[in-house]
Amino acid sequence: MNAIVTIEPTPTAGPHGDGHTVFSPRRQAEFLASLQLFGNVRLACRAAGVSAQTAYRQQRASVALAQAWDAALLAARAHAEATLADRALNEVEAAVFYHGEEGAQRRRYDSRLLLAHS
Repeated sequence: MNAIVTIEPTPTAGPHGDGHTVFSPRRQAEFLASLQLFGNVRLACRAAGVSAQTAYRQQRASVALAQAWDAALLAARAHAEATLADRALNEVEAAVFYHGEEGAQRRRYDSRLLLAHS
């Protein structure tokens, strides 16, 4: 699921006040792509190379970015729900530890995921 969103560049002063755009359109696109896949703002910030504070500040300043942000989170939710359903209905591998060391892997159904999914 991909969406094309046009985001106008909004200059944000850099760390030295030089007027350099910290959260450039390219970085915003990287941020939104990661946010759409994983639904995690901090992970998306890391992928785009910006701080969470910068991302949230820009979200408040740009209506277009805020709308794209919301759309990315909706897309991530659909992916997360599909993953939860798959893990709930199919077996999940879990590590088996003995004296603090992983000894084996076991496969089991995780009904808690199905409850979280509903």
